[in-house]
Amino acid sequence: MYQTLWLIFLFLAIHPIKAQDAELDSLINLLAHEDDKLNRGELYLDLATYYEYSDLIKSYDYILKVREIADKYNIEQLHSKTNLFISNLLIKQGKYNEALSHLNKELCQLNEQEAGFKYVGLLINIGAIYYQIKQYDKALTHFHKAKELFEAGAISIEDEQYPQIFIGIYNNIANVYDELNDNPQALVYYIDALEVAIAYKAYEHIGVINKNIGDLYIEMDRHDDALPFITESIRIRKQINDNSGLATSYYVLGLYYYETGQEDKAIDAYKISLDFGIKANAWLSITETAKTISVYYKSRESYKETYDYFELYHQYNDSLLIQNSEKQRLATEFDFKLQQRQKEWDEKRKKEQYLYILIGAGLLVLAAILLLLYFLSKAREKRIRLEKKNLKLENANLEQDLHLKRKELTTNVMYLVRKNELIKEVSNRLMDTLGNFKPENQKLIQSIMVELQQSLDNDIWEEFELRFNQVHSDFYDRLRERFPDLTPNEVKLSAFLRLNMSSKEISAITHQSIRSIEVARTRLRKKLDLTNTDVGLVAFLNKF
Repeated sequence: MYQTLWLIFLFLAIHPIKAQDAELDSLINLLAHEDDKLNRGELYLDLATYYEYSDLIKSYDYILKVREIADKYNIEQLHSKTNLFISNLLIKQGKYNEALSHLNKELCQLNEQEAGFKYVGLLINIGAIYYQIKQYDKALTHFHKAKELFEAGAISIEDEQYPQIFIGIYNNIANVYDELNDNPQALVYYIDALEVAIAYKAYEHIGVINKNIGDLYIEMDRHDDALPFITESIRIRKQINDNSGLATSYYVLGLYYYETGQEDKAIDAYKISLDFGIKANAWLSITETAKTISVYYKSRESYKETYDYFELYHQYNDSLLIQNSEKQRLATEFDFKLQQRQKEWDEKRKKEQYLYILIGAGLLVLAAILLLLYFLSKAREKRIRLEKKNLKLENANLEQDLHLKRKELTTNVMYLVRKNELIKEVSNRLMDTLGNFKPENQKLIQSIMVELQQSLDNDIWEEFELRFNQVHSDFYDRLRERFPDLTPNEVKLSAFLRLNMSSKEISAITHQSIRSIEVARTRLRKKLDLTNTDVGLVAFLNKF
């Protein structure tokens, strides 16, 4: 059967329909005495709404008047409502690509950072259109984006639209996953939507979603799980007198009985579905159910019943074809008249453009006067350019000076590192060969080793820090501001890593083992919240 897809009728939510309760003459009278441009636009919008279901061409004519006011006086509010109204008309006509164009244009005018009901509603409607034209990946992208913004608080839980939006998003996502045959994912979203529908006593939604879940469980061959949801759907829909919904619920119940081998119960459920479909004048439901019953009786060689239900199927199917043909004729007529109106609108705009050209010619005279002022300002501009050029040269010199300091810092540090490494190496080699010397020479060797150890540059950190600050003046301040819990040794290690020094090079400066340096680096990653991420420690510190 058919899955129910929810759209958010944005225009109705943003612009309440006053024309339903107001007489046409009253609207026209109000319009005749209204001078405010925004209010006139709103009244034309009311008239467009008044004719929306009875005369689409008149409705469109009034929308063009709204657009004319919006363009002439640059009223963004009216521009927005015009686009939304036209998109709703196009959706009803099945012109999904044109509707997408209007909705995407409207979406581009909004700021995602300030997303609210309108932004989320646009995403839902765009996703619903992609669903209708079977572009399920795009539909899913828009529904998930709406879900992300919704869960981030784009719509307050106190907002009366909250449950409608929640249920709509989750039901629609479930429908897409159902179409993609990802039944487990579809089930998760149906269940979430159902919980909210129950919490807010949204009985129509409860009936729909229970039916969807029952249908889904049948697809998953989990028939025992399906039955409670189907029967609950029937109970709720009886409670709210939803004949059309009961037709679909009983059809799913018939499907359940048929697939569990209970054919007599299945045919009874299908017949009840058919009765409710006829009461609701739900032609699609009637044709599908009548055809199913006819096929069933044919398999049982009950030819009279087969013929009767096949005739019923043909009767309503022919009516559907006639109705669709009439809709197509009206849509074609609407397109033709729409093109005429658009052509008239374009011609009117061209005339306005010609008027603007004449006005522009007059402005040329004024431009000639302004040209004199322009030449007077050239001298001032030349002076400003020279000042900018001098400033650019100063900046280049500063940059070159900074580059030299960086180079000097690196050279100095590496020299100190190599010096300490060399001294350590010589001292270690003397230590290793001390036993090979004569006893009388060992004291001399030990004395040399002591002098070598004392010659290590223990003040290397002060020298390093002085030169480092000259190049990276605010590194320590920014690092401590963001991570105030860092110890002095961790700050020191961060500075070394900022210069992309290896653990071995750091070891030579700090007189610590390479293993100790590696452990310290691990602790530092944890303090900088880099654990379990792909961000490199050196790359992270280079941002400060």
